[in-house]
Amino acid sequence: MPNGRALDNDHYTYKLEWMKKLKQHAEKIAKPNEDLVIGGDFNIAPTDDDVWDVTKFEGATHVSAPERKAFASLCEWGLTDVFRDMHPEPKVFSWWDYRNGSFHKGEGMRIDFLLATKSLAKRVKSSEIDRNARKGEKPSDHVPVMMTVEKKS
Repeated sequence: MPNGRALDNDHYTYKLEWMKKLKQHAEKIAKPNEDLVIGGDFNIAPTDDDVWDVTKFEGATHVSAPERKAFASLCEWGLTDVFRDMHPEPKVFSWWDYRNGSFHKGEGMRIDFLLATKSLAKRVKSSEIDRNARKGEKPSDHVPVMMTVEKKS
């Protein structure tokens, strides 16, 4: 997902348009009752529980109402946030800034997702965020979000 940079930046407008096209693409290739998963770095924290301190992001991308609305629109079409369904607890993150020891302070965001249609989500046996991947040498600022899916019978 494109990063919007700032609310008054052309990249932000592009990000919102990109989200609209992603939903249109999902509608074109599948129906909500068919198996589909869309995953990756969405650069959106859909709820306040997905940000270490939402007040630090007021007036910034990742938490703006239009971004959250676009994310919700995907879910309303028929996708579910697999990790959140299995882990309702707040403040579990998939991204931390490299500056100021954010990882060790717990100052992160959950902006990486596996969104699945309900037909697929009901077969998900587990979903995890691998924080240990952030502890290696020269790690990414993101960590993997994973799910284990049972085969169709």
